Amino acid sequence: QMSQNLWLYEGMTEYAANHVQLKEGLISFDDFLLEMRTKIKRSKENFNDTLPFTVMSKGCLDEYKDEYFNVYEKGALIGLCLDIELRKKSDGKYGTQELMRDLGNKYGADQPFPDDQIFDIISQMTFPEIKEFFAKYVSGSEPLPLVQTFADIGAEYIESMEKEEITLGDVGIGFDPETQRWIIGSTNNLNSFGLAMGYQKNDVIISLNGKKVTRENFMSVVNEFKANTQVDDEVVMVVSRMKGKKEKDKTLSAPAQKVMTVKRFVLKAVENPSEEQLALRKSWGNI
Repeated sequence: QMSQNLWLYEGMTEYAANHVQLKEGLISFDDFLLEMRTKIKRSKENFNDTLPFTVMSKGCLDEYKDEYFNVYEKGALIGLCLDIELRKKSDGKYGTQELMRDLGNKYGADQPFPDDQIFDIISQMTFPEIKEFFAKYVSGSEPLPLVQTFADIGAEYIESMEKEEITLGDVGIGFDPETQRWIIGSTNNLNSFGLAMGYQKNDVIISLNGKKVTRENFMSVVNEFKANTQVDDEVVMVVSRMKGKKEKDKTLSAPAQKVMTVKRFVLKAVENPSEEQLALRKSWGNI
């Protein structure tokens, strides 16, 4: 018999694996937000966001087996939202780490808790209002309160927005683990700038505007390009392209353009967090 509480067993564990790195200074707040954005994106693009998590959990071996891996995406996000909610109600003193400790002390390794009563149990151990959180977002079908949760810790989450910006051409870029190089993985969705550049699938990116691209620095090079490039600036990318059986360097170039893009799942730290946001960040993430 499958449990309805995979949000607790697997989701909370996945969340804790990321949260502990932040608390111990192994990753930055921006790194943590990037990981959470990835989970939001995977969850909302690949799984049914309106399917109650308890229902999915109970049926994940058969009827909802295609939804199972959302346990590691939305399940972790449930852990985050619950953690922040507990911290808010306890003035920063109590979160999911303390909750898991107290559940462990209450039940131990050999005594199971009643699977259909855990929401009541947690509400009794913490705050009565937490039962409403579970009713809405875990056993219910409401989307997680991501906008409010991230706002509480001084971050902004926007599900979808239009923005005119400099891009690399909406080209699909991937990393080849065998060669340890960044490559053009797809040219299916090129915008006008991408078409002007003349990318070809499997081009290996050597440099961008004179800066050599490595495994480690690619994102920083791209971010610098986006931040400093103006419309009509000449953009130069050197790629290595197969010609016959050999690779040869080829220079691609075109004037930079601003194009309208749809940005989804935007998540970033706010520039000037309030004292309240900073206090919650400190108690929650030790930052």
